[in-house]
Amino acid sequence: MLLLRSALIAALVLAAALGASAQQAPQDPPAQPRPVARAIDWIEARRAAAESEKTQRTAAINAFARLDQRAIDETRLPLLIPTRRPLLDRMRLMSTGDTYVLSSREDGATIEIVGTRLAATAPKGPLAEQLARRMKDMRARGYLIERTETGFDLSFSRFGAAYSMTIECAELIRDERCRREDYLRELYEGMGVVLGKAAGEQQ
Repeated sequence: MLLLRSALIAALVLAAALGASAQQAPQDPPAQPRPVARAIDWIEARRAAAESEKTQRTAAINAFARLDQRAIDETRLPLLIPTRRPLLDRMRLMSTGDTYVLSSREDGATIEIVGTRLAATAPKGPLAEQLARRMKDMRARGYLIERTETGFDLSFSRFGAAYSMTIECAELIRDERCRREDYLRELYEGMGVVLGKAAGEQQ
C-alpha cells in the first residue's frame, strides 16, 4: 500500500516538476520504468528549516526530532511535519530513505503524510490529460486538495520532492474536519521542516 501510494503521489506531483506531459512522453516507453530519485534543493531546505526554528514551532519540532532520530537521519529528503502538539505526541514515522510516511491520530481523525523524492514517468493517453489538468490546478493554488471517500487529500511539491497529506475521520458525516477543507489546510500552512544528515552532506 505504501509503495502504491508513493507512486501515485510521485506521478501526480513530480511529473510537473520534471516538465513532463503527454506530448513530451516517449512514443515507446519501457513497460515498467523504474522511478528516478530527484535532486533535492538543500539550500532552500536549510533556509526553510532555519525559518521554522525561529518561530513558535521550535518546541514541536524538537519533540518530533526526539521521536526517531535514526529514521530522520536515514531520510534523504526534508521531512514536513504538522506542528500541532496533540498530533506530534502520537506521531509514528516510517522511512525507506527516498520515501517517508508519518501517521498520527487526534480525536477520531487519522492524519497521514507521505513524502518522496522518487519521480515517476508521466503516463500517456487520457490519464496524462487528467494529470495535466490537476497540475494546472496545483500550480494556481500552490497545492491540490481533493475530497476522498473518508476525508480529504492535499498534495504539493517542495524542495524538488512530492508530498501528500491525508485526513480520514471515523465520523465522516459529523466531523467538520472531514466536511470542510479548513482543518487540513491549516495543518499544511503551519508545517515545520526537519532535516536529517543528508542536509549536511549536500552543498
